[in-house]
Amino acid sequence: MVFLLAGCSLLMPDKMGSMDTPELANSEHFTTKRAKIAFNIKAGKVESYYELVLGIVKPFPDGAFLEVQFENPVDAASPLIAAKEVKPADLQITVYSPPFYGRETDQNYQVVVEIYSDRSKKILLGKHVQLIRSFMDD
Repeated sequence: MVFLLAGCSLLMPDKMGSMDTPELANSEHFTTKRAKIAFNIKAGKVESYYELVLGIVKPFPDGAFLEVQFENPVDAASPLIAAKEVKPADLQITVYSPPFYGRETDQNYQVVVEIYSDRSKKILLGKHVQLIRSFMDD
């Protein structure tokens, strides 16, 4: 086991960037519990996606609706969108972005969470912003 870990440490510095991570954000409605970029390998290609885990600081009304805008590494003007309904009993929620490509080492990507009273998105209840760092290229 020690040999394998030592072997990995010899390979990783060339492939990975700085391990400095942005602080986990807090806002009126949320506290970030985890924010990361994960990946799957499909048909020989790396497919990245964001994972955001939020603790709910205060309960939301029934029917509250989250829209999460994940920064698109290829085109920042076209964010990757995920949406989710929040239930009053929820204490924590996890949101995943659609798959994406083009992440860069040592780059921070912004995630903006907007919470609305319902799916109509007419009444904005709050906003939460989190940075997620990429430690390696696609």
